[in-house]
Amino acid sequence: MKWKEKDIECLFQLYSSCKRNYEASNIQWLGCLVKFVESYFNQLEMDEKELVELYYFQDHSLKYVTICLGYANHSSTSRKCKSILKKISRYLYEK
Repeated sequence: MKWKEKDIECLFQLYSSCKRNYEASNIQWLGCLVKFVESYFNQLEMDEKELVELYYFQDHSLKYVTICLGYANHSSTSRKCKSILKKISRYLYEK
């Protein structure tokens, strides 16, 4: 099944809330979603994980992420995000 980058982005944005709620309530489908996201998150390089953590999981702005991670500008960070989403899309397609 081909995953679109937008779908992956939505799962990233839901992840933190789902993980918090799963730990509090142990609702099974939340656990499945958390494990699914973690399975492909673990395939990323360290710098990619840091970007995903700050931008998607902690919901910081691209500007903040750019400054924290030392990217040249906002566009560099945006391109890196798109690259990560494409990488995960390819990984899930091959899986």
